[in-house]
Amino acid sequence: MKKGCVGCLTVVAMVCLALIGLFFYLAPRYGVTIVRPSPVQYAESALYRMHFGLYADEEFHKAEETVRGQWSQMKRYEDTYPLLKDLAQKAGGKHSHFYTPEEVKVLRKRKSELPEVRREGEFLLLTLPSFSGNEKQAAAYIDKIAGVIAQDVKGIIVDVRHNSGGRLDAMAAGFDVWLRDKTLFEIVYSEQQSSKVSLENLREIKGTTKNRKEVPIAILMSAETASSAEILILALQQLPQVRTFGQATAGYTTSNMSYPMYDGAELVLSTGRIKDSTGRIYENHPLEPDVETQSPLEDAKQWLQEVAGN
Repeated sequence: MKKGCVGCLTVVAMVCLALIGLFFYLAPRYGVTIVRPSPVQYAESALYRMHFGLYADEEFHKAEETVRGQWSQMKRYEDTYPLLKDLAQKAGGKHSHFYTPEEVKVLRKRKSELPEVRREGEFLLLTLPSFSGNEKQAAAYIDKIAGVIAQDVKGIIVDVRHNSGGRLDAMAAGFDVWLRDKTLFEIVYSEQQSSKVSLENLREIKGTTKNRKEVPIAILMSAETASSAEILILALQQLPQVRTFGQATAGYTTSNMSYPMYDGAELVLSTGRIKDSTGRIYENHPLEPDVETQSPLEDAKQWLQEVAGN
């Protein structure tokens, strides 16, 4: 073989090896884990995603550079957690978090309860807890709501006073007979970019042959009502004869993306603002009740009785 050919093959082989090495180094950043990433690669993968955060501005980039100077001291994934927690808040604001593997397990176990239904005279009280369960649990959560909607009642009270959020798809899909043809909300990324979100965007829903007649809905809310529970309220407020009772919500009204990490940790990052059906844009603003009251259940029942009597 001529020397020129050997030289060309050598160069090609070196280039291939370099590309392979670069791929293995950068792959964790994009969620591709062929081999166990180093602590630095692990941290860089989270940091790369934070660039899409709602507040990934100049201040965030300064903090990013400061933190990068400490990467070489990171010997374990656990060493990166405090820094990533702080950066997540800077990049995405108060609705963003970096959850350790242990925190993820606790959160999912705690947020797997199903809705509760109770008769309140001529009305039904539907209590929706926070929810972050698996698909099987999500299906049960949806069916519980849908079962209430199917009943022949004069009105429904939806209680989300202690709902701090979780899976919006499970919370909203139970109302599919009323919401499936509507835009639930709009995510606003910038002045030029936005996207509309419907039930079909969130999950595959069973659907029914026709919509049921809508009934008055009273929603109970409080300062504990947060995140997807707040978005659910905005979606339900499109329906006729809906009124909210209680106190202002927690104000976690942004669109979040979840990024699972190699070791079971999870980065939850705010990436967009929320626009409701009236065109109002929310950016971690609380929702104000139609009726501010310390006795929301009693006031809600009184309103439903007045409406149902018409």
